[in-house]
Amino acid sequence: MSSVHAAAGATATLVDVMGTLALLSVDTSKPGVSLEINTSYIAGVKMGSKIIAEGKVLAAYRTIGFTEITIRDADSGRLMATGRHTKAFPQKRPPSNA
Repeated sequence: MSSVHAAAGATATLVDVMGTLALLSVDTSKPGVSLEINTSYIAGVKMGSKIIAEGKVLAAYRTIGFTEITIRDADSGRLMATGRHTKAFPQKRPPSNA
């Protein structure tokens, strides 16, 4: 990948963070743990470009949550990448009597 484009890892990290923030907007006590993250790279993002990233909760249940993230060029609105992030919300177990 050319040095004038954002690294794929930066885009994947944005999908991770935006998915977590979307779920925290539903319940601030559930940051969860990642089960699956996928990212589709549609167009390159030039370094220094302004982008708009939007995270949306598709479903949030007691033990699992699903999000979808879109990343667009701020000037043109062109879709740059999409992602999905699935998170588990482990339930606290009572202490054992061992």
